[in-house]
Amino acid sequence: LTAIEVGRRDGVERIAAHRRERLILEPRDEWFALEFSALAYADPAKNRYAYRLEGLENDWIEIGTRRVARYTSVPPGDYVFRLKASNHDGIWSEASVALPIVVLPPFWRTPWFALLVVAFVAAALYGLYRLRLTRLLAVERLRLSIAGDLHDDLSTDLSAIALSADLVLRREGLDEESRLRLAAVRD
Repeated sequence: LTAIEVGRRDGVERIAAHRRERLILEPRDEWFALEFSALAYADPAKNRYAYRLEGLENDWIEIGTRRVARYTSVPPGDYVFRLKASNHDGIWSEASVALPIVVLPPFWRTPWFALLVVAFVAAALYGLYRLRLTRLLAVERLRLSIAGDLHDDLSTDLSAIALSADLVLRREGLDEESRLRLAAVRD
């Protein structure tokens, strides 16, 4: 490998490929190109090249004498770029160049972001549940308060009726039928 180019919206960055152990691409990187050259100088015009990006391509791509491999829109993941060359006699190299390439996902496609979204949704649902529960408890308290007030008012009224009926029953001159009715009202 002789050079690496990485294209972004704001321009192209050229990176030295010499002794690079791996290439890490950010989500903002739109494309990348790998330049290479064979070390066969007898008839360099007849040197041929083949490459593949393991993890994305299964078969070797033979490109003839061109000395650059370009990739655009590579999905996030781990890959290995492999390159092999043949000399002017058509003999392919047995050892190929291997460069690990890591394409990082955008933050919204990371497990941490997904976990954060799930936690946010769970917290929102829990908050809505607590709000509903608080409102239901407030309605229940109001209902119990009204029921208690009605009970107290009704008890007071019934006690007043019972006392009034008792006072009337103590009077003389009531017939028996009226006494029975007043005793029933008092009871």
